[in-house]
Amino acid sequence: MGLLPGPFLDFHNGVADGFQQFIVVGVFGDIFEASDIFGLAGIGQQFDPAQFDHGVGVGQHLSCFLLEQGKMVVKDYAHADRVFFESDIGEKAASILDEHGILLLSWHESGMQGFYNSKRPIEKIQDIKGMTMRTMESPTIAAAMNAYGARSIPMAFPEFYSAMQTGVVDGGENGIYAYYVAKHYEVAPYYTVTNHRYLTSAFLMSTKTWKRIPDKYKELVKKTALESSLYGIGEGRKTEDARYEEVQKKFGTKLNIMSEEAKADFRKAVEKLYKQVGKKTGMQELLDEIIALRDK
Repeated sequence: MGLLPGPFLDFHNGVADGFQQFIVVGVFGDIFEASDIFGLAGIGQQFDPAQFDHGVGVGQHLSCFLLEQGKMVVKDYAHADRVFFESDIGEKAASILDEHGILLLSWHESGMQGFYNSKRPIEKIQDIKGMTMRTMESPTIAAAMNAYGARSIPMAFPEFYSAMQTGVVDGGENGIYAYYVAKHYEVAPYYTVTNHRYLTSAFLMSTKTWKRIPDKYKELVKKTALESSLYGIGEGRKTEDARYEEVQKKFGTKLNIMSEEAKADFRKAVEKLYKQVGKKTGMQELLDEIIALRDK
């Protein structure tokens, strides 16, 4: 079973255990290795479909869904639950993967992101203007950061700490666990809870593997995927709250929570970008449905 790396493991720890128990009871003991069956991956990553039977893979760069993982689109966890577990939007989005030979068994998540930096608290959009901010190496994510008024510098995560330490960048965006586990509090003491970027992930399986599974086991596979996903999400959200408290008390992080009024200014700043990307990817209708559930 493939899992996302360290920065996301608060949400993924324990999920593997659920699947491992499923394997151990012998349902697939004489048919598959555990790694042949499941992969857990973020939508928007690079995948190789030829390798997906044995790990995490998808073929094409699926950068369209949620316009790069919900940047200022998903409001909070309650909104995410309405989108992925209480409506048919998750199923519609999952269907996009079908043509790539990928079956989405269950949605999962890797938490919410905030801003952090070495300069000052970010309480309103004016505070981020002029900052140099690391982003993932994604044109859409970089463009969004630029739309806020910052200067984006895309770079790989392992380079991020030293870039802040040497002043190449002032800060960036990540969930509290990535901030914690990478010790970014040492070089970026200001953390702003914004929930501005919801990190989607999913349990994925190649359709090739799905066809090899006897029909009598398929519903059990789906059920186990969903139960494990919900368990991991619940544990991750609880741990996230504990991390906020820990970085303040233990490491002196100056943490602030952005107001809804300030978040509205950030959303307005990327409206034009979202329309452009929505049109380019053919995802505008789905995006509108997601936004419509924001305040239900």
